[in-house]
Amino acid sequence: MLCRMTEASAALIAITLPDGSQRELDTGATGYDLARSIGEGLARAAIAIQVNEGPTQDLREALNDGDTVRIITSRDADALPVLRHSAAHLLAEAVVARYPGTKVSIGPAIENGFYYDFDFPEGVVINEESLAELEKDIKSLVKQGRTWDRWEVSRDEALERFREQGEQYKVELIEALPEGERITLYRQGEFVDLCRGPHIQDAKPMKAVKLTSTAGAYWRGDSDREQLTRIYGTAFFSKEDLATYLENLERAKLNDHRLLGTKLDLFSFDPISPGSPFWHHRGMNIFNAITEMWREQHVNRGYGEVKTPILYRPELYKKSGHWDTYRENMFLTAPDEEGHQFGMKPMNCPAHATIIKTRKLSYRDLPVRMNEQGLVHRYEASGVLHGLMRVRHITQDDAHIFCAPEQVLDEVSDVLSFVRDLMALFGFDDYTMELSTRPDKKIGDDALWDTAEAALAEALVRNELPYTVNPGDGAFYGPKIDFHVRDSMGRSWQCGTIQLDYNMPSKERFDLTYTGEDNEEHQLVMIHRALLGSMERFIGILLEHYGGEFPLWLAPEQVRVLPVADRHGDYAHEVAQALRARRIRAEVDFRTESVGRKIRDAGMQRTPIVLVVGDGEAEARTVTVNRRGNDERPTVSIEALVAEVAAEVEERRISDHVRV
Repeated sequence: MLCRMTEASAALIAITLPDGSQRELDTGATGYDLARSIGEGLARAAIAIQVNEGPTQDLREALNDGDTVRIITSRDADALPVLRHSAAHLLAEAVVARYPGTKVSIGPAIENGFYYDFDFPEGVVINEESLAELEKDIKSLVKQGRTWDRWEVSRDEALERFREQGEQYKVELIEALPEGERITLYRQGEFVDLCRGPHIQDAKPMKAVKLTSTAGAYWRGDSDREQLTRIYGTAFFSKEDLATYLENLERAKLNDHRLLGTKLDLFSFDPISPGSPFWHHRGMNIFNAITEMWREQHVNRGYGEVKTPILYRPELYKKSGHWDTYRENMFLTAPDEEGHQFGMKPMNCPAHATIIKTRKLSYRDLPVRMNEQGLVHRYEASGVLHGLMRVRHITQDDAHIFCAPEQVLDEVSDVLSFVRDLMALFGFDDYTMELSTRPDKKIGDDALWDTAEAALAEALVRNELPYTVNPGDGAFYGPKIDFHVRDSMGRSWQCGTIQLDYNMPSKERFDLTYTGEDNEEHQLVMIHRALLGSMERFIGILLEHYGGEFPLWLAPEQVRVLPVADRHGDYAHEVAQALRARRIRAEVDFRTESVGRKIRDAGMQRTPIVLVVGDGEAEARTVTVNRRGNDERPTVSIEALVAEVAAEVEERRISDHVRV
């Protein structure tokens, strides 16, 4: 009897759910079996699973004894990429059926949808009409009730299948896989694809699919290889979500920061200096408003501002480790008369380490917090330059903290608080955290990486900040936390970053130490952090987020004064001067246009406050106030107006009418 009970127990596996409860399942049970054991409704709603806090997995994969499993449904953010990846496979099936002879390559889910790259037969051109037809084909496949089957094959089986089909891109992908790598195939209908997955069980959850655009793409990103046609699309669990997405897409086109930058006279670009913005005075007003706030906030949190050179000899970057990992992205000079070559700095951290090296630090001096709005230059290929979002000339919102190991958790927690407070000033309150772990190309031993990764994870937990893990995407010197904000159009932007570095201060690198309470020398820990990212990119994000309608404290022109007639010019100038005395950006429109035309023009320039002054206002020493987004037109004294505007600017309020 005991023997039979032991055999029965061995046939079961124990699975732990997120709430700590356990389920016993037969050996070989899958995620789908787990969902069914809880309820048929959950089984129908299940999209994928997460095992042991790892990446998203297919419901069809077998579970192991002791696994902790989270069942992902359409309500979870992790479900959309699975749906979209499955939509990419339906696109490939539709393309192969409509255009026989097409070779398929890769089709991943991306942030806002998916794409698939195809090598079409000669003469095939994909245009808007083609996309509409393919979209109909996909919807037809969904109605037919497509299901996905998954199975593993050997390397030889996979190569034989795709060679017979003439799918050379799949063959190349398989040949590049490491020996012993698990190879899986997925089938829906008659279409079979090489794929790791995961995929949805069937097409029922796919309620809305849209093909959005096409582009050229080199195979494997190599300009010497075949040029393929990339088809972009997106998919959602509801038609309402798709409608919202498409509406935001249209808004994004209208809010393109490059168009707004020209329209509002903020900045321009010229091929005389590719990838480097020329800031106009109105754009510099925004830049300086952010900089002033940035400086105040850093002083309040105990940082000391520094300024470091732009040109350095290569020895600095060899010491830091950047020379071997980043040299191709650096601008290098020709040797000078003494034979020395220089590099324009692509980051500030080696320079800040050089400053710390000049000081003899005691534990009493720690932590040392050092900030710099540092100008750096990075070579970006001309094809990827994109307005303010991707530039070569970068003003980095940068800081480095040098501390003792036991101070790391408190300092990382303080930075997490800092970035949240800073983002709130711009109206960003929807954000996510991502912990990126050690990459393949790294410096330092695994024990230090274990310590650093655990410390960042603990800081996130301590501050009750949910996060996802991005394996292998850390900096070469340390893991990082990336702070992603969501804008008014639902798009996610990576802004703040915190990187924990035990390697650059090491004896082998900069040998940064402090004297401890025991009078012994100890190695410093270095925290790299940026809160906004680059100033250029962040201003581009703000432009699109606000649609050019900046809150008062950030507006390039905060107040415009409109004299009704020429005789009111002196009074209008006096009003403007009273505002300027309180550091309010005020201009007077002296043009001989009608007041209505001037008000419309001020609206086109997104000026938040327009003041009209005529005979009555000049006699009573008042102004009539036109506020953006407010239909009321009160008349108030100059003193009251100046006090109100100054208070709003000083408090850096986010007005209700601003689109946040």
